[in-house]
Amino acid sequence: MAAGSACEVEYHLILSRDLGLLDAATFERFNADINEIKRMLCGLSNHLEPNNSDRRLPR
Repeated sequence: MAAGSACEVEYHLILSRDLGLLDAATFERFNADINEIKRMLCGLSNHLEPNNSDRRLPR
């Protein structure tokens, strides 16, 4: 659900840029932030996935 919300925010960010509501510098800053958030969510999802074979298990 969080990943879908991050993609929705990304869509609105792109739309705002295309409509001229954001300047290029602001868009780039927010775009970098949303991409980092999406990477973190992906990493968390991979870590929590029970069938993930390369997941580190506690010893």
